[in-house]
Amino acid sequence: MKEAILNANALVPYDANKRLYLACDASEKGIGGLLFHMNEEGEEEPIAFASRVLNDAEEEPIAFASRVLNDAEKNYSVIDRCLCFESVE
Repeated sequence: MKEAILNANALVPYDANKRLYLACDASEKGIGGLLFHMNEEGEEEPIAFASRVLNDAEEEPIAFASRVLNDAEKNYSVIDRCLCFESVE
């Protein structure tokens, strides 16, 4: 599985004519996300993905917050509003 994900052929280019989906997951040790389209057969076609291990401070969240976008933020495209994950090496 890991080799398939790392294969450059596993990713497809973004298609503005297809609906975008975002899948996110988290555990006590890490976070990850996948941006994808669905093909005609109902299979996921990954466009981009990211994951990383949480550091010690992040393993103990102190708060969680959520809010509605304001009018100015709603003017951005869905891609510009997408959350980005920072790469940790």
